Amino acid sequence: MDGKDILLLRCPFCGGKAKMAPAAFENEDLAHKYADTVGIRCIKCGISTPPLKKEDAVELWNSRYSFTEISD
Repeated sequence: MDGKDILLLRCPFCGGKAKMAPAAFENEDLAHKYADTVGIRCIKCGISTPPLKKEDAVELWNSRYSFTEISD
């Protein structure tokens, strides 16, 4: 899954565009441990995923639930 094949839905909260970037950590140990992770962030409201593997971050960001799923 490279960047050209990835479709990110708009933010579920504000409708803003999403951007994926490598996860950034100031702590060197964390930076090394999570070197292959990314975060997806709304450029309008700032909500974001936690640092995850690219495929997992995209799946989480693009997940949407209907009201019937929530009420069951």
